[in-house]
Amino acid sequence: MELTRDDAAWFDDVINRIVADNPLCFAERELSLVASWNKRIAGDFLIYKHLKKYTVFMGNGALYGVVGIVSPIEKLFPSFALPRYSRVVLLPFEGKIIYDSLIGTYNITYGSGIRKRFNEEYLELKNIAGVITSL
Repeated sequence: MELTRDDAAWFDDVINRIVADNPLCFAERELSLVASWNKRIAGDFLIYKHLKKYTVFMGNGALYGVVGIVSPIEKLFPSFALPRYSRVVLLPFEGKIIYDSLIGTYNITYGSGIRKRFNEEYLELKNIAGVITSL
């Protein structure tokens, strides 16, 4: 399922209404968290590698350090199963980047040539802007 501009506008509208009207009586901290979800990034990412503090997702010309909110992403996708092409929504959460708990993956196997290209792109992006760890 692909997120369209209309879908994104609908999500933004829902988030803005929740923040403005607070129908669920959230505390200010919770409202701030919900408001931050307007900064989400949805799309296709390569789950590239696990590091100590986060898992590196590569996409949109950037590297993102993503953590699991309940358990490490490595439990879902062990290192031997990477890289893994996925469709996911990245969300800001308490100064970190998480995913919305739904990761759609594609069953694609990569040969040594494309893996080498992924590594070159990873190193290039890392040198240019580093790994983004908050949205």
